[in-house]
Amino acid sequence: MSPRLCAELAAIRPVTVAEACTEYAANVHAMTDEQLAREVARVEALPGCEFRRLANAEADERHAQMEATR
Repeated sequence: MSPRLCAELAAIRPVTVAEACTEYAANVHAMTDEQLAREVARVEALPGCEFRRLANAEADERHAQMEATR
């Protein structure tokens, strides 16, 4: 293995599932409605996972907020 690749691999910080989900939830929250719709469609194609639940929860929350303002 090349020294450069070894250095890049060593620089990858380990994360727990909880940390990854927290980071993903923040990213999803920052998405525009259009980006969120594409992300929901993307994660729906994945086998059951926590990211799908997080994306759907954000979309549901936005939908509820929109309905409440009508």
